[in-house]
Amino acid sequence: MLFDKKTVNTSLLDLFPALVALFQFMGSLTFAMGTIFATIILHDGMLQRMMMNPMSFFDTTPIGRIVNRFAKDVDVCDNTLPMSLRTTLTCALAVRLFLLYFLFFSYSPD
Repeated sequence: MLFDKKTVNTSLLDLFPALVALFQFMGSLTFAMGTIFATIILHDGMLQRMMMNPMSFFDTTPIGRIVNRFAKDVDVCDNTLPMSLRTTLTCALAVRLFLLYFLFFSYSPD
């Protein structure tokens, strides 16, 4: 026989880390692009709504408070939200890959 079961399982075990690295890279790239686009959409929406305020709003609200609000919302969108979402999705992916790995390599058709 050209391929026995042990050879096929060993070659698949060698392929598994490469697939994990590839998916990790693709996920990180997707998150980076997604957070950039989300920040752009958030900032443009906030700026558009801010420009529609009446002049009396700008007379009574200090400019520092407006700038701090912009900075805080953009910071959360850039740093905090992607980190927590990445952690959640990485955990879910690890559980799915572990189950797939266990099901695939523990099955013996004997």
